[in-house]
Amino acid sequence: MEDACLKAMNIEATIELSEHSLVWPQTATCRAVLFNDGDEMLESVNRRNRNAQPSIVCRDTATGKVTVHADTLPVDYESPPTSLAPGKSLAVVFPLSRVLRFPCCGFFEVTARYDTALGPIDSVPVTVEVVPAVVGEVTFATTRGSLSGDIYAAWVDDDPRGRSLWLTTIGTNGEGEFYGSRRICAVDGAVRAKLSVPANTIPTHRFAAWIEGKRLRFVRNPGEEPAVVDLEADGCEIVAPLFEDPWADGKPQFAEALLIEKGSDAWRVRIAVLSGRPFVSKPRDYKGAAPQWCASVYRSGGERYTFFVTEPTDGAGTSIRLGVFSSRLRSIPGEPVFPTEWRGRMIAADVALTADDRVVGAVLVEREVAGRREFAIHNWYLDRANEFDQVSVRLSWNPEWPMSGAVVRVNDNSHAYALINGGPGAGWFLGDAHGAVTGLGAVAERIGRPADIIFIGGVEPAVIFSEPGTGLRIHYLGAPRVERPRG
Repeated sequence: MEDACLKAMNIEATIELSEHSLVWPQTATCRAVLFNDGDEMLESVNRRNRNAQPSIVCRDTATGKVTVHADTLPVDYESPPTSLAPGKSLAVVFPLSRVLRFPCCGFFEVTARYDTALGPIDSVPVTVEVVPAVVGEVTFATTRGSLSGDIYAAWVDDDPRGRSLWLTTIGTNGEGEFYGSRRICAVDGAVRAKLSVPANTIPTHRFAAWIEGKRLRFVRNPGEEPAVVDLEADGCEIVAPLFEDPWADGKPQFAEALLIEKGSDAWRVRIAVLSGRPFVSKPRDYKGAAPQWCASVYRSGGERYTFFVTEPTDGAGTSIRLGVFSSRLRSIPGEPVFPTEWRGRMIAADVALTADDRVVGAVLVEREVAGRREFAIHNWYLDRANEFDQVSVRLSWNPEWPMSGAVVRVNDNSHAYALINGGPGAGWFLGDAHGAVTGLGAVAERIGRPADIIFIGGVEPAVIFSEPGTGLRIHYLGAPRVERPRG
């Protein structure tokens, strides 16, 4: 009876997508329209959905499985009913990922469904293909430049038909989720793009820069044609992240990149201004071994602190030291200071900024103690008054096990975690802030490189990795043991 009433009323639903072939985890813009071409009022349209948006019905064409997704209102919220008068239409435009996130790659039929007082109204389905990404190099930056807010990932799709650079937004609520991806541009090789951050505040742009040979290329927003800056020599590296100019009403906003050129017994630093007329500064030279690792933070007052790990002049490969220099807008860093030194060989390092402008960092080292091989995490922090402190913990990694790769990351409580590939069967393990090492279980079989750690809510660790045959995936590791913030 209800179907007959709907046909008599002449109601039509349509759905359109901006893209019909998506690279995982890309999304599309959805436009759904409900049109009342009859003579009677259509009552109570999608009363339980936010802004009367349609529900999205998704059918996996390979399995036939049908799921229904909606941006629903809270259970205790009473929304005034939406009615559609004769001759009127109800149109909404929204990111499809707000409602539907495809579970895997493949072909899917997507339908807009409107629930009404007379029954459901479905659009004609549209077909979407979700194709796997071949994830190459990937780098991360938080939206605010500190361990608060969401995360951006810049990664290369190593499609054999042509490489391209992508920007993916990762939400850090719940257990972490992909909000969507946008293609930045085509690239010539396996580049490692660096992203911009603001001075611990809300961003207004998202610069990305990378080096191809003797050229630095950059874009201010995805989809723009890359600008080019010529470099004097091969081998330049961009220190992450890029620095966004402070926002000022009516003034153009640009960014800066800190560049390092490494030599055998010396190294040099330049800044590249990424503007409408980009240029590279004259260098500043530093004597001694070049940094093995280098990264920056950008405090809310506009100060940039660049941290690096290098061997002391007489280290003979048995020790490393932490260095830092600071700079401000359009100025090259000064002389570094070296707040501490550790025995051993660096495996991985990290530095991050907390929401309240504390600097937190960690270095994972391999060292020899009483003729025995062992691993340790040196956790260090710099408070807002620039007072330095540190704590070290031995990692309970079996010294007989090989370690083929590792990353270390620090959360908003100044606690470090290490993601380690090695041990029996080249498995995946997590080392926590207390030195405990645990295997990742069944998910380890799905983890391919690159693999890294991100923090949900700035604190809770999750593994982000490339799953062969799909692309980037997130595996939430659960809330850590009770942590007391350090520093």
